[in-house]
Parts: sequence; structure tokens; C-alpha cells
Amino acid sequence: MGDPRHTSSCANAIGHRCLCAGCGGSRHGWPGWLSLARETRDVRLSRTAQHEAALNSPSRRPKKAHREACSDLARTNVASWLATQTCSDVAGDNDAPSATNAAIEDVNRLAEALTHEPWNKILQGLSQADSAINIRKELAAHVWCDLIIGLIQVVHDAKSMLDGLSNAARSSIISVVLNSSLQQQRQHIAPELVEVMVGGVCAAFEGFVRAAPGVTPESLLRALRILALFICPAPESHDAVRENALKPLGDDALGILTSETKEYLTRLFAD
Repeated sequence: MGDPRHTSSCANAIGHRCLCAGCGGSRHGWPGWLSLARETRDVRLSRTAQHEAALNSPSRRPKKAHREACSDLARTNVASWLATQTCSDVAGDNDAPSATNAAIEDVNRLAEALTHEPWNKILQGLSQADSAINIRKELAAHVWCDLIIGLIQVVHDAKSMLDGLSNAARSSIISVVLNSSLQQQRQHIAPELVEVMVGGVCAAFEGFVRAAPGVTPESLLRALRILALFICPAPESHDAVRENALKPLGDDALGILTSETKEYLTRLFAD
């Protein structure tokens, strides 16, 4: 179900705020970051250089500006890492965009599964609500990344995903959203709506896992963490995303973040 109010500026997420009533935050940022991963190496290097320059430039509000640049540098690192995870049978120039990059498409499929149909169902439920526009805008205020962080936590603690998500797991995810440090800014997001949203996303997640029986818990968690980081409007302002998504990606033995980026993160988020 398309909506003309969802724009490319939301999908490509240059700014660090989302008020998109068209997608309610469900398509914020992640399409753009995955698009960057599909670009040439030169494009990603240019983007990296831009963020590094911003980190070393004076600003009237240096702490805010530098933290935003650091968040974007980290996400660019992740996009660059995804771009290197190519299928062994991909032919051609290694610097050319690859439409069959395994890691990129895994994250894309997960993102589509967790956001597309659940968002359509939410839209149907909001069709008669007087405050629908306010609800849509507040859903874009970190609700999706909070929900994915809750999902990351229950997947991390689960011994197996084969049996699906228990009622206790779903309740835990609901609590993560409602107890978020950002929930007080979301006055129109009622517990009943969060419950419906979590139910839809959990059902979609279970379907995704059933369709990919060979997926390992480690790779599933990595993809969820990447999605949380990409869909978050402002990781520098969202402690839960930095702690549960960005930090584990930085600690990943596969070297997803560069040592320079990790040094910036340590220095800028020391407090």
C-alpha cells in the first residue's frame, strides 16, 4: 500500500529526524543505506570522506554535529562491509554494484518482511482514527527501532527460533517499546497500538525464519542489528540502538566497523 506522503528524503534519510506520515518510520533510512551498499566502492569512499571531514570540522554545536557525523560514519562502515559479502559465483568487476550480494539482500528481505505487511495492517487500523496523522508521525519517532531492539533482545536470549516467539517474548518486546526513554515523546502511541504492531512484526519475523531454515542465530542477530541501525532516525540520540545494535556490530569479529570509527565512537560517546 503506497502513500505519496512517503518521500525519497525519508528513505534516503540525510537528516537525523523522521516525521514521515507516509511510512510512519517503517521505511526510514534503511532503503538508502542498502542502496549505498550496492553502489561502487568509490561512492562509498567519498561518503566516508564526507563524514570524516564533518567529524573534524568546527561547528556551533560541535557535540551534536560530531555525534551525528559519527553515527553516519558507522552506518557507512556497515554498508561498506555489506558490499564485500558477495556470493562466490558473482562475476565481473569487484568494484561494480552487485544485485546478487548475499548479505545486502538478506538484510533487505528481513527489512521488507518486518515492515511492509505489518505497516499495511497498521494503516488499515488507523483509517478511522481522528489522530491518525499524529500517530503516524510518532511511530516514526524511534518506535520501529525500539521494536527491533526488543526483538534483538529476545532472539539473543532464545535457545532456538524454530518454535517461534513465545507470549512472554512478545510481552518483553512490548515492554521495551513502552519503557523506552523516548516513549514520553510519543503521546499518541497507546499500549494497544504497540501490542498490535508487535504482534504483526513477530508474525512476520516467524515467517521469515521459517522461510530460511538454514539461517544461524548469529547471522540473524547481525541482520537485525544492521536493520535497527539503518532504520533509526538518530542513533546518536538513541541509547538502546547504540548499546544493542551499534556496539555489538563494532565488537563483531568480522570487522564490520573500522578501528578509526570505533575510536570516534569511544571518544564522542564516553559520557
